[in-house]
Parts: sequence; structure tokens; C-alpha cells
Amino acid sequence: MNKVIELSLIENKDKKKKVVDYMDNEMLLSKYKKKIMNDLDDVISLKFFKYKNPEEVKKRRLQEIVDLQQKHSLIRTKEFLNKKVEVLIDKQSKKSDNYWAGRTEHNKVVVFPKENYKIGDFVNVLTEQCTSATLIGKAIEYSKNN
Repeated sequence: MNKVIELSLIENKDKKKKVVDYMDNEMLLSKYKKKIMNDLDDVISLKFFKYKNPEEVKKRRLQEIVDLQQKHSLIRTKEFLNKKVEVLIDKQSKKSDNYWAGRTEHNKVVVFPKENYKIGDFVNVLTEQCTSATLIGKAIEYSKNN
């Protein structure tokens, strides 16, 4: 019986040692993996950020993006020209006390003369002009949603 217990203890010690050795190796590998990843991050950072663009280049590129965005916005806004759009009046125009500003169901801003309408009214507006972000028109009538 004692031999069985001794053999069992020896086997358990061997298993324990193997587990401890395995864990030590994994921790060592993990440490090296972290080091390698950090070194790789440093190399990537150096590669991509070694040369910084001058401020003039940054400003020029930003302006190119802004110009392109305005061009595309104007194209999309022109699709609503000479059409009747339903507008929910939500405020007075920023540029004139004589105009209302509201939004269409497509979230386009529309500006038109006040006449006898008020904030909260749904109004059909015939669009006549536009900027890249705003439609300008004349109110025709209350919409059916009023």
C-alpha cells in the first residue's frame, strides 16, 4: 500500500512540475510576445509618422475636401429645385426676420417668406433657388398634414 501512495505522489509531483514548467514557458513567451508587439508598434509608428506634413499641405488638403463636399452638396440640393416640398416650420431664418426656416422630410433646410404661417405649421413650398445647403422658395399652401 505504501508503494502505491509513493507512486501516486511521484506522479503528482511530475504532473505538477510539468504544469509549472508549462506555465513558466507560457509566461516567458507571453512576455516576449508583448515585447515583439511593442517593438512592432514602434516600427510602424516610425514608418508612418517619421515625416510630418507641413501645415500648408494639411490646409490645402482640407480645403480640397471641403470644396469637394460643397460641390456634392450642391448637386444633391439642386435635385429639389422647382419642386413642391413639404416643410415643417421650425424657426425664423437666421439672415432675415421676414423669412421662415424649416426642414423637409429629407432633412433639407428650406427658407421662404413668412406670410401668415407660424412655427409648427406644415407648408408646401415651391423651391426656386438653392445654395449647397439651403433651398429657397415660396410657400404655396398649408400641407395636408396641418
